[in-house]
Amino acid sequence: MSLLEEDDGCASATVSLVEGEEYNCTTLSMSLVEEEGPSGTISRPSVSQSPIENDDSEMFFHSTPRTLRSAWKGNARQRMQDAGLYNRHPPEDPLLKRYSNYLKSTMGLNNHKQEVDAVARFLYFMNPQQACLDFVSDMEKVHSYFDKLLEAKLSHQSRLNCVHRIRRFVKYNMRSTNLSLKQPDLYRACEFFLIATEDIQKTLSKGLCRDRVDRR
Repeated sequence: MSLLEEDDGCASATVSLVEGEEYNCTTLSMSLVEEEGPSGTISRPSVSQSPIENDDSEMFFHSTPRTLRSAWKGNARQRMQDAGLYNRHPPEDPLLKRYSNYLKSTMGLNNHKQEVDAVARFLYFMNPQQACLDFVSDMEKVHSYFDKLLEAKLSHQSRLNCVHRIRRFVKYNMRSTNLSLKQPDLYRACEFFLIATEDIQKTLSKGLCRDRVDRR
Protein backbone atom coordinates (compact mmCIF):
# COMPACT_ATOMS: atom_id res chain seq x y z
CA MET A 1 0.00 0.00 0.00
CA SER A 2 1.45 3.41 -0.94
CA LEU A 3 1.91 6.24 1.52
CA LEU A 4 -1.03 8.09 0.00
CA GLU A 5 -3.40 5.15 0.03
CA GLU A 6 -3.63 4.43 3.71
CA ASP A 7 -6.97 3.17 4.94
CA ASP A 8 -8.84 5.70 7.09
CA GLY A 9 -10.96 3.07 8.83
CA CYS A 10 -10.59 1.95 12.43
CA ALA A 11 -8.32 -0.91 13.41
CA SER A 12 -8.96 -3.31 16.27
CA ALA A 13 -6.99 -5.36 18.80
CA THR A 14 -3.64 -3.91 17.72
CA VAL A 15 -1.68 -0.70 17.46
CA SER A 16 -2.48 1.04 14.20
CA LEU A 17 0.14 3.17 12.46
CA VAL A 18 -2.34 4.54 9.93
CA GLU A 19 -3.48 8.15 9.88
CA GLY A 20 -7.05 8.66 11.04
CA GLU A 21 -7.28 5.40 12.98
CA GLU A 22 -7.58 4.72 16.67
CA TYR A 23 -4.48 3.45 18.41
CA ASN A 24 -5.29 0.23 20.25
CA CYS A 25 -3.25 -1.98 22.54
CA THR A 26 -4.25 -5.67 22.79
CA THR A 27 -7.95 -5.57 23.71
CA LEU A 28 -7.87 -1.97 24.89
CA SER A 29 -8.66 0.99 22.64
CA MET A 30 -8.26 4.74 22.83
CA SER A 31 -9.35 7.44 20.45
CA LEU A 32 -7.09 10.42 19.88
CA VAL A 33 -7.58 12.93 22.68
CA GLU A 34 -8.74 16.39 21.65
CA GLU A 35 -6.82 19.30 23.08
CA GLU A 36 -8.18 22.67 24.16
CA GLY A 37 -7.62 25.39 26.71
CA PRO A 38 -7.32 29.15 27.37
CA SER A 39 -5.79 31.31 24.66
CA GLY A 40 -3.03 33.85 24.82
CA THR A 41 -0.79 36.01 22.66
CA ILE A 42 2.84 37.04 22.46
CA SER A 43 4.21 40.33 21.36
CA ARG A 44 6.19 39.17 18.29
CA PRO A 45 4.68 40.70 15.12
CA SER A 46 2.62 38.33 12.97
CA VAL A 47 3.22 35.52 15.41
CA SER A 48 0.55 34.29 17.81
CA GLN A 49 0.50 31.95 20.76
CA SER A 50 -1.77 28.97 20.54
CA PRO A 51 -4.36 27.91 23.10
CA ILE A 52 -2.83 25.85 25.88
CA GLU A 53 -3.77 22.25 25.32
CA ASN A 54 -4.53 19.32 27.56
CA ASP A 55 -1.29 17.37 27.44
CA ASP A 56 -2.52 14.23 29.09
CA SER A 57 -4.09 11.02 27.89
CA GLU A 58 -7.59 9.79 28.57
CA MET A 59 -6.27 6.89 30.64
CA PHE A 60 -4.28 9.23 32.87
CA PHE A 61 -7.45 11.17 33.65
CA HIS A 62 -9.45 8.10 34.52
CA SER A 63 -6.76 6.66 36.78
CA THR A 64 -5.56 9.73 38.73
CA PRO A 65 -7.27 11.84 41.42
CA ARG A 66 -8.54 15.21 40.23
CA THR A 67 -6.14 17.31 42.33
CA LEU A 68 -3.12 15.44 40.99
CA ARG A 69 -4.42 15.70 37.44
CA SER A 70 -4.75 19.48 37.76
CA ALA A 71 -1.23 19.83 39.12
CA TRP A 72 0.19 17.58 36.40
CA LYS A 73 -1.56 19.54 33.66
CA GLY A 74 -0.39 22.87 35.07
CA ASN A 75 3.21 21.73 35.23
CA ALA A 76 3.14 20.41 31.66
CA ARG A 77 1.62 23.63 30.39
CA GLN A 78 4.23 25.70 32.21
CA ARG A 79 7.06 23.63 30.76
CA MET A 80 5.61 24.07 27.27
CA GLN A 81 5.26 27.80 27.90
CA ASP A 82 8.82 28.12 29.21
CA ALA A 83 10.21 26.23 26.20
CA GLY A 84 8.40 28.52 23.77
CA LEU A 85 6.45 25.59 22.34
CA TYR A 86 3.16 27.52 22.32
CA ASN A 87 4.53 30.06 19.84
CA ARG A 88 2.91 29.64 16.47
CA HIS A 89 2.38 31.19 13.09
CA PRO A 90 -0.96 33.03 12.86
CA PRO A 91 -3.93 31.06 11.49
CA GLU A 92 -4.37 33.82 8.88
CA ASP A 93 -1.16 32.69 7.17
CA PRO A 94 -2.15 31.63 3.61
CA LEU A 95 -0.69 28.14 3.96
CA LEU A 96 -2.51 27.53 7.24
CA LYS A 97 -5.72 29.19 6.11
CA ARG A 98 -5.98 26.94 3.06
CA TYR A 99 -5.35 23.91 5.24
CA SER A 100 -8.00 25.02 7.74
CA ASN A 101 -10.55 25.40 4.95
CA TYR A 102 -9.65 21.92 3.69
CA LEU A 103 -10.13 20.35 7.12
CA LYS A 104 -13.40 22.16 7.72
CA SER A 105 -15.01 21.97 4.28
CA THR A 106 -13.55 18.84 2.68
CA MET A 107 -12.80 16.66 5.69
CA GLY A 108 -15.65 17.96 7.85
CA LEU A 109 -13.55 17.95 11.03
CA ASN A 110 -15.12 19.64 14.02
CA ASN A 111 -11.73 20.07 15.69
CA HIS A 112 -10.03 21.69 12.69
CA LYS A 113 -8.82 24.62 14.81
CA GLN A 114 -6.89 22.31 17.13
CA GLU A 115 -5.43 20.54 14.12
CA VAL A 116 -4.25 23.80 12.58
CA ASP A 117 -2.91 25.07 15.91
CA ALA A 118 -0.75 21.99 16.31
CA VAL A 119 0.67 22.42 12.80
CA ALA A 120 1.17 26.16 13.33
CA ARG A 121 3.26 25.53 16.45
CA PHE A 122 5.36 22.92 14.70
CA LEU A 123 5.93 25.17 11.68
CA TYR A 124 7.00 28.02 13.96
CA PHE A 125 9.55 25.81 15.69
CA MET A 126 10.91 24.69 12.33
CA ASN A 127 11.01 28.21 10.85
CA PRO A 128 9.90 31.21 12.95
CA GLN A 129 10.17 33.53 9.96
CA GLN A 130 7.86 31.73 7.54
CA ALA A 131 5.26 28.97 7.48
CA CYS A 132 6.44 26.63 4.72
CA LEU A 133 7.16 23.02 3.80
CA ASP A 134 10.94 23.24 4.00
CA PHE A 135 10.86 21.26 7.24
CA VAL A 136 10.43 18.01 5.31
CA SER A 137 14.12 18.21 4.40
CA ASP A 138 15.34 18.74 7.96
CA MET A 139 14.63 15.55 9.86
CA GLU A 140 17.27 16.38 12.46
CA LYS A 141 15.27 19.42 13.58
CA VAL A 142 12.02 17.45 13.34
CA HIS A 143 13.43 14.96 15.84
CA SER A 144 14.58 17.88 17.98
CA TYR A 145 10.97 19.12 18.14
CA PHE A 146 9.74 15.82 19.50
CA ASP A 147 12.65 15.75 21.94
CA LYS A 148 11.42 19.11 23.23
CA LEU A 149 7.92 17.71 23.70
CA LEU A 150 9.42 14.81 25.63
CA GLU A 151 11.43 17.21 27.82
CA ALA A 152 8.18 19.04 28.56
CA LYS A 153 6.86 15.66 29.74
CA LEU A 154 3.97 15.45 27.30
CA SER A 155 2.35 12.04 27.30
CA HIS A 156 2.85 9.46 24.57
CA GLN A 157 -0.75 10.13 23.53
CA SER A 158 -0.22 13.88 23.10
CA ARG A 159 3.00 13.40 21.12
CA LEU A 160 1.32 10.75 18.98
CA ASN A 161 -1.51 13.18 18.27
CA CYS A 162 1.07 15.74 17.21
CA VAL A 163 2.91 13.53 14.72
CA HIS A 164 -0.43 12.38 13.33
CA ARG A 165 -1.49 15.97 12.67
CA ILE A 166 1.80 16.92 11.07
CA ARG A 167 1.67 13.93 8.74
CA ARG A 168 -1.91 14.79 7.78
CA PHE A 169 -0.74 18.30 6.88
CA VAL A 170 2.02 16.91 4.65
CA LYS A 171 -0.40 14.53 2.96
CA TYR A 172 -2.82 17.37 2.31
CA ASN A 173 -0.10 19.27 0.45
CA MET A 174 0.75 16.16 -1.57
CA ARG A 175 -2.82 15.17 -2.41
CA SER A 176 -4.75 18.40 -2.69
CA THR A 177 -2.30 20.81 -4.31
CA ASN A 178 -0.23 20.83 -7.48
CA LEU A 179 2.96 20.24 -5.53
CA SER A 180 4.03 17.23 -7.60
CA LEU A 181 3.93 19.32 -10.77
CA LYS A 182 5.15 22.67 -9.49
CA GLN A 183 7.82 21.45 -7.08
CA PRO A 184 8.65 17.80 -7.79
CA ASP A 185 11.76 17.87 -5.60
CA LEU A 186 9.75 19.11 -2.63
CA TYR A 187 7.10 16.48 -3.35
CA ARG A 188 9.73 13.73 -3.17
CA ALA A 189 11.04 15.22 0.06
CA CYS A 190 7.51 14.99 1.46
CA GLU A 191 7.41 11.31 0.52
CA PHE A 192 10.65 10.75 2.41
CA PHE A 193 9.29 12.70 5.38
CA LEU A 194 6.30 10.36 5.65
CA ILE A 195 8.62 7.35 5.61
CA ALA A 196 10.96 8.87 8.20
CA THR A 197 8.19 9.86 10.60
CA GLU A 198 6.77 6.34 10.61
CA ASP A 199 9.57 5.49 13.06
CA ILE A 200 8.45 8.28 15.39
CA GLN A 201 4.86 7.06 15.15
CA LYS A 202 5.87 3.48 15.82
CA THR A 203 7.96 4.39 18.86
CA LEU A 204 5.21 6.52 20.39
CA SER A 205 2.58 3.87 19.72
CA LYS A 206 4.67 1.27 21.54
CA GLY A 207 5.15 3.68 24.44
CA LEU A 208 1.40 4.28 24.60
CA CYS A 209 0.81 0.52 24.77
CA ARG A 210 3.27 0.16 27.63
CA ASP A 211 1.60 3.00 29.50
CA ARG A 212 -1.81 1.39 29.18
CA VAL A 213 -0.59 -2.08 30.10
CA ASP A 214 1.17 -0.68 33.19
CA ARG A 215 -2.11 0.86 34.34
CA ARG A 216 -4.18 -2.31 33.95
